Amino acid sequence: MVTLLDTGILAKLDFIFPFLIVLFLAYVVFSRIKIFEDKQWVPALLAFVLALITLASSFAMKVINKMAPWFILLIVFGLFILIVYQAMGIKENKITEVMTSSEHGPAFFWWIMALVVLIGLGSVITVFSEEKGFLSLKGEVGVGDEESSLWTALLHPKMLGVILVLLIGYFAVQKLTSTR
Repeated sequence: MVTLLDTGILAKLDFIFPFLIVLFLAYVVFSRIKIFEDKQWVPALLAFVLALITLASSFAMKVINKMAPWFILLIVFGLFILIVYQAMGIKENKITEVMTSSEHGPAFFWWIMALVVLIGLGSVITVFSEEKGFLSLKGEVGVGDEESSLWTALLHPKMLGVILVLLIGYFAVQKLTSTR
């Protein structure tokens, strides 16, 4: 028996998720602005126009469709971590207190922001590579596929060394500037 998933009908509706996510996120951001407090129709109109502009850009829609599963994995992984902490007997209010404290709160924020930026950049690079191709920009043909070339570059010992030096510098500066 053929289902909706097998027929490819849902593939024709791949524009709905990017439209809705841009609409909702833009509305939330615009409705938080003080200028629009008394006129709620203005943020709704701006969000709708921004979502329509997103529909016009196939690149933006592909990037959003690439990012979505990774953000879902990030959220699920975070929830699993919270569940593990609560299973070990740590109360929810203690977890919230630690995550929002002045000592650990900024670290949580920057780690989450780093993951968000990493997911965003990875999605943009992947979509750009699929559409334009990095190897065609360089002019080399027959070197291998682009994904393996990307992983080869990222896992090169010099690149890993730079990442290690940057991490050591980050933690050194963090420890040297702490007020504790």
